[in-house]
Amino acid sequence: MRDHYDEIRSLDADVVAIGLGRPDIAADFRDEFGIQFRLFVDPEKRSYKLLRMQRSGWSGVVGPTVWKRGALSLLKGRGIAKPKQDPKQLGGAVVVDMEGDITFVHRAKDSSDNVSMELLLDALRHA
Repeated sequence: MRDHYDEIRSLDADVVAIGLGRPDIAADFRDEFGIQFRLFVDPEKRSYKLLRMQRSGWSGVVGPTVWKRGALSLLKGRGIAKPKQDPKQLGGAVVVDMEGDITFVHRAKDSSDNVSMELLLDALRHA
């Protein structure tokens, strides 16, 4: 999302990321990856539970699909964040419209399962 932030903003949308760790971990992540949008932390995982984001087994963290996607990401010149909190907690992406209604949810199936920007931008255009 970092690389598409201007495009997201051009759709009158914004990005908020929610992580599991402490504020200092979020600040380190923001600085390391040049994040422009707001980062919040939820160490009790309330938002994850509310949005029904799953926790994986170890195969969802270090299994063959994760290795393949990680290798492809490195070949494309993208970095891979090192987990600094619960590595088994899976995330996702959610679009919330101006009325507060959830109009799109992507729940990761493993730690490398990120929503495509094409799908997310389409969801924002139709929110």
